[in-house]
Amino acid sequence: REYIHVSLHISGEELENPGFAEDVLAIIKDYDLAPDMLGFEVTLVPGEGDIDRMREVMGVLREHRIEFVLTDFEPTNVNFESIRGLPFRTIKFERHCVRRASESATCYDVLGMLVDLLREQGFCVAFKGIDNTQLEEVAMSLRADFLQGEKYTKPFPIEQIETQPELQ
Repeated sequence: REYIHVSLHISGEELENPGFAEDVLAIIKDYDLAPDMLGFEVTLVPGEGDIDRMREVMGVLREHRIEFVLTDFEPTNVNFESIRGLPFRTIKFERHCVRRASESATCYDVLGMLVDLLREQGFCVAFKGIDNTQLEEVAMSLRADFLQGEKYTKPFPIEQIETQPELQ
């Protein structure tokens, strides 16, 4: 059976909802979906949220092969111990990170060390905001696993999804 992978953007707060995992699993069952076709991109607000509750909810969904990406990652605003305990597969850096690395050797070096640290911890690394070849080259030199940005696909209304050549 052919299908595409769909990622939904949610907040950490939604992962604290007591019925979240059950609701997601019920929808998957009701619509006869393959659980691994669904993923969540999670934005965490530093210092907020019940990490233990999030870990529990994410664990239930991971048992069903649902993947999680920590998105909008801001290296200066994160508790690394918290994210290490959550089952994220991928860390997606905020768009300005690779842009700053392209403008400053110091930023590039610091970002490179952080990417190496995350990879050593078993995370995949993604950069968003890749809008041109220069940013693509910087992200590739930092050993990104995934790139996202208008260089590849510009945003479009959902009504036009069937007319997008890259999705045919």
